[in-house]
Amino acid sequence: MYYRMWYWTGTMYYTVADLRYAESNDGITWYNDQPLQNGAVPIVTGTWPDWNRGSYGPCDVLYNPSASNSGTDWTFTLYYDGTTGGTESIGLAFSSDGITWTGYDGTGDGKADAVLTGTFNAGDWDYNYVSRATVIKYANGSYEMWYSGGNNAMHDGIGFATSTDGITWTRRARIFYKTDGVTWRANRTYCPMVIRQFGIYKMWYAGRSASGQYAIGYAVDDGATAVTLSSFDARSATPSDSNPLVLVSGMGVLGIGILLARRWQRTN
Repeated sequence: MYYRMWYWTGTMYYTVADLRYAESNDGITWYNDQPLQNGAVPIVTGTWPDWNRGSYGPCDVLYNPSASNSGTDWTFTLYYDGTTGGTESIGLAFSSDGITWTGYDGTGDGKADAVLTGTFNAGDWDYNYVSRATVIKYANGSYEMWYSGGNNAMHDGIGFATSTDGITWTRRARIFYKTDGVTWRANRTYCPMVIRQFGIYKMWYAGRSASGQYAIGYAVDDGATAVTLSSFDARSATPSDSNPLVLVSGMGVLGIGILLARRWQRTN
C-alpha cells in the first residue's frame, strides 16, 4: 500500500459513517473504501448537544509506523472536525489501522474531548468556529497548527497555534482574515494546507470573493517564522495577493491536500 485517504462524504447524517477511508497503490485507483468506525471512545456521537454530534470530515492525519498503539502513541493520529450542528471544534483520535478510531478522552469520562474550540470571548475573530487545519509534528515532539476559524462560520480567517504535546494548544496569531482588503478572498479566507520544505513554510489556502467565485492562493513564510506569511502571485513570483493560483467552479473548496516528494540519501 502506498496511499491512504480519509475524507468526508459531503453529507451530514450525524454519524461516524460520514467519514470514510480508502487505499490506493498509485494514488489514482482507490479500493477498500469503507466508513470509519467508532472505537472505545466515539469520535462522532450523533447526540445533541455534543461538540462531536457530527463531523464535516478530517483535518489532518499523522503517521508513526513505530508506535506502541497505547496511550496517545498510535500508528495513526487524526485531527478532525466536530460539530454540534452549529459550532465547530477540532478533535483528536487514535487508530492502529486507520479505520477504527478512539477519541482523545482527557477527563476519563468515556467521552471525546475537543483539543481546540472557539474562544467564546466576545470580539474574538475565532469566537465559536475552528476547523479545516494542517498539523505538523517535529522530531522534538513539538507541534504547529494552522486552522480555519470565525464567528458564526469557520471561514473568516486563518490562525496559527502551537503545542508541546499535540493536545493542549496555544493560539499565537491570526495570519489572514477575510477583511484584509483582498478581493478574491473578501468573503471567505480558510482551509490552509501547509508544508515545511528546506526550512521554508509554504501554504496553499482557499478563498471566495463577494461575487461567489472560489479560488486557491499561495503564501510563503517571511523568515521561517510560521506566522508572518506573504501571499504570492505565482505568475510573477513577487509578493502580491491580487491574483490566486486557481479559480474553482462548483460548490467551493472544502480542503486542500499537497503531496510533498522528497529525495532521501543514505549516509554511512
